[in-house]
Amino acid sequence: MRILGVELGLAVAMAASLAGIIRQVSRPHTAVLGRLPGPSVFRNVDRFPDAQTADGLVVMRFDTPLYYANVEFFRDRLRRLEAKTTDGLRAVVLDASAINEP
Repeated sequence: MRILGVELGLAVAMAASLAGIIRQVSRPHTAVLGRLPGPSVFRNVDRFPDAQTADGLVVMRFDTPLYYANVEFFRDRLRRLEAKTTDGLRAVVLDASAINEP
């Protein structure tokens, strides 16, 4: 018993793949970075509990090229980080190592 034909199955699979790609590039992974004790190494504070952040300073890594499809997400992420800061946000440092396209 067939539920879908081959052509319809391929079309559904292609649409699902395209939707996944659009979601991934419009809402990419971001990380707030903190400095590990010892050497000058910055890591994701969610994955490294020893990473220390500075008051009023946010170091953020954006893990994809920044362009029109994800600029709203980028702006919203910065606003959420600013709202979390209790003593006021004085500066944001953007780790742009993953932003590899102009």
